[in-house]
Amino acid sequence: MGIGKPKPLNSPLHMSTNTSAKSINRAQKILSDQELEQLTGKKILLIGLGNSSAEMIQQFHEFNLKQNQRENKIQFTIISHKSKNELSKPTHKGPASFIHKEPFTGTPINIRKIFGLDARHDKYVKKNPEDRMSYKELYEKVAKNLSKLSLASLIEKNIEVNLEKGINFDENLYSERLEKAKKLNLSFSHFVDPHKIVRFIVREEEKTYRSPQEGNLVSYQGDLTEYNNLFRDQIETNTISDVAHWDSIESSDGKKVLRLYRYPENSVPEMKDVEYDRIYALTGYKNSADTFQSMNISTDKNSFPMTDAMNETLDENNQAKAGYFLVGAASAKPEKPNNITLPGIMQQAYITSFGVILRAVEYQLKKNIESLQES
Repeated sequence: MGIGKPKPLNSPLHMSTNTSAKSINRAQKILSDQELEQLTGKKILLIGLGNSSAEMIQQFHEFNLKQNQRENKIQFTIISHKSKNELSKPTHKGPASFIHKEPFTGTPINIRKIFGLDARHDKYVKKNPEDRMSYKELYEKVAKNLSKLSLASLIEKNIEVNLEKGINFDENLYSERLEKAKKLNLSFSHFVDPHKIVRFIVREEEKTYRSPQEGNLVSYQGDLTEYNNLFRDQIETNTISDVAHWDSIESSDGKKVLRLYRYPENSVPEMKDVEYDRIYALTGYKNSADTFQSMNISTDKNSFPMTDAMNETLDENNQAKAGYFLVGAASAKPEKPNNITLPGIMQQAYITSFGVILRAVEYQLKKNIESLQES
């Protein structure tokens, strides 16, 4: 089945967008010298900070080192949802926190104050780390306290709470309310654009670098000296952080522009326009639910294949489909992210092989029993 197709550009949990993927490069590519030459003086944007982006940046960096004149260099910028803290401390994992998305218009909302996460709470957590609230507990706390938000009286019924996607605004309900407001001649100062409405999610601050010791092989490969140096010398200084939403637009003078909506922590939300000549959106791959279903493989509500510990497929009732196993990227899911990597595949190989052997033995025993019954 291979690695599948590029994941959707729109990722509410990381960076959302309304931009079509048609004019955007979605795959990592080894560029020839001629192709790199054609990019000189161009502005390249890379969406996402992972190993695919790193490989592209390595090519640009090595090409630039060969150039003597500044105007002949390839200009590149990385667009990432990660915070400044995650970039400056790539091996550090911070506590669970509110990544709040304040509206660009209207009164800023102090999420930490609303939910009692003040300086005293921070000091308490440092002294009593075992009492730190988990991701899920924080999330539930947000969901239960939506009514306390200053805009909740207008939007509380428009909010969708979803652990995978965050807390999102329902644009259909928004439109209905806006039409109703027009009929009632309500003041439009109380309404804001759906993409500027307050949006926030809860997540643990992640390590930017992968950590093989902790079983994480899919994040940025900064544990390798070459890529740690690349990150420190090129990536950290050329990354626009804290981006929650982006859209590709055309400026008044016809130039291609990426409009970014940034929410820096403890700072004022910012709308930033960045000109570009080419975009690479390297946000990973995934096999679609349609692909799995065409092969009679059941999927869960998040379109991941249903498998057991040995990667044998399951049906809708969690019963094994005897003899049907998934290996590699096809078997990857949130609890098995490393299955897309070669070391992860090797780790799973002995488990899956054991399952295959058991099924083969079972099949042969059944054949032998049938033979005896016939005789």
